[in-house]
Amino acid sequence: MFLYPMIFFIVLLNFLSIMINNWFFMWILMELNLMIFIPIMIEKKNIKIISKISFKYFLIQSFSSMIFLFSILMNMMFNNLINISIIYFLMMTTMLIKLGMFPFHMWFVKMMNIMSWKNCFLLSTIQKMIPFFIMMNFINKNIKIFLLINIFNTIISTIGGLNQNFIKPLLAYSSINHMSWMMISSITMEKMFLIYLIIYLLNNLLIMMFMKQMNIKFINKIFYTKNSYLIKMLIMMSMLSLGGIPPMIGFLIKWMTIYSIYNNMILNFNLIILLITSTVTIFYYLNLFIPSTFYFNEKFKNKFLKIYFKNFYNSIILILFLTFTTLMFNNFFY
Repeated sequence: MFLYPMIFFIVLLNFLSIMINNWFFMWILMELNLMIFIPIMIEKKNIKIISKISFKYFLIQSFSSMIFLFSILMNMMFNNLINISIIYFLMMTTMLIKLGMFPFHMWFVKMMNIMSWKNCFLLSTIQKMIPFFIMMNFINKNIKIFLLINIFNTIISTIGGLNQNFIKPLLAYSSINHMSWMMISSITMEKMFLIYLIIYLLNNLLIMMFMKQMNIKFINKIFYTKNSYLIKMLIMMSMLSLGGIPPMIGFLIKWMTIYSIYNNMILNFNLIILLITSTVTIFYYLNLFIPSTFYFNEKFKNKFLKIYFKNFYNSIILILFLTFTTLMFNNFFY
């Protein structure tokens, strides 16, 4: 039970980071966050492996925090003597390490593959909030370098997800890919970034709760469990939403992000890369469900079609509701 107060403190530190603009205090919040998260990582099962992983995580985060603190001190002491763009580049590098983005993404994927579902959720969502908020402060200072890194981050995460048979590495590469969308949305509209982050957090929470309950590691085992068809359908809808397939909520936030940045000429090429890679991610999310649902599981297929035709009019009402919701969100943000 001691884990729940610690998780509460982690969430509290992340909310405090929203209200603080001082980099030194942000560094203190990151260090407190690190010290609280490491005991959460250590579990009784596979304690030797988890202890090694937690130590590696501590080294990675401490090294990046050290560089970040060094950059802050350089900015304070040699503000007029050193090119400020070099300092911002060092800060961006430290945040890329902490977020597990390209080219420092492999530690994040390996840790996601070994950790429990609870820790995977914390690592892929809550633990990234403070570095996100810090990076938002100096993206515009090195916009060209950031856009170049963002393009490679999108491509590498898309290619990495294509070859995965395990669910945890797939969700890790999906997290890296969504970071590209969230970062580029923060350039034009911070409110859109926060909405994207909250929806992604809730979607990830739903998926990982079901995966923990079903105790599934392989992708092709999702629809071969003895769980109810409702749970299987919820998993499928959540995964399709994570992939950004219409008319899911994941498509809505991507569409709103596109709408917010398409007039920005600097971001147009980055937007094209994001759209191309999104079609690839849609392919492997669909490939995740179509074979197991409609070719290898006839019972689920018949049950799905029976539910669909029985509730045909309800489906029409649901589509109209989603269309109305989309227009409402569009008018609210713009």
